[in-house]
Amino acid sequence: MTEKTIYAPIAKVDREERMVYGYASTEAVDSQGEVVRKEALAAALPDYMRFANVREMHQPFLSDSGKGVAVAPGGSFIPFNNSSFLNAPVVHMSIVSVNGDTTGFWSAVDVSATGFTGHIFDHTGVDAGGVTDWSANT
Repeated sequence: MTEKTIYAPIAKVDREERMVYGYASTEAVDSQGEVVRKEALAAALPDYMRFANVREMHQPFLSDSGKGVAVAPGGSFIPFNNSSFLNAPVVHMSIVSVNGDTTGFWSAVDVSATGFTGHIFDHTGVDAGGVTDWSANT
């Protein structure tokens, strides 16, 4: 796993689930002398959640992910939740299960700005399908 440096206070880290928790903003005075009120954040949240992307230090790097996604034998198209990708991102899949096991390998093909086709192969090489967690990053 690649470590990443970020500039925000992290309240909680769950390494097993690969989740971090923290505050998007507080009502403290920021470096530009402004205060973002919690009411303003609450009002902006529904619009933000249409894309729900996180950017690294205001750069155009985007990421998206899915957990517990079923992949059919022969492959399944998996659409991105984040519709802000302008180009095809790099996709990584991890196998949650394949034929009741976790031994196998994966393939992400036909990756575009809107999604990809995921395949999960069992240990014999059969495109058996299964369940995956995935991430996409620019």
